Amino acid sequence: MRTALIPTPATNLELTTPTSDTQPKPKNSRLFRPPLGTVITKEYNGEEHWVIVTPEGFEYRGVIYKSLSKIAQTITGSSWSGPLFFGLKGGQNANN
Repeated sequence: MRTALIPTPATNLELTTPTSDTQPKPKNSRLFRPPLGTVITKEYNGEEHWVIVTPEGFEYRGVIYKSLSKIAQTITGSSWSGPLFFGLKGGQNANN
């Protein structure tokens, strides 16, 4: 027996069986989050930046942020896709 989920733009999840040991996995990359405790590093303008994945979000320089994009904006001063800036998503990464 399969469980039917009504997909919405915010929750585009795979269908799973009720007896499955796995949780539905987000297809939307915006819902992707690296495992807790992961340290994400990025060198930008000659400075190394470290971000730690926490249960509350992402910690950067002692401050908790809800998104990597906010951290990327803090680092660069301009709008960025956080996953793209930190190299967690395909495409051109920042080369600075």
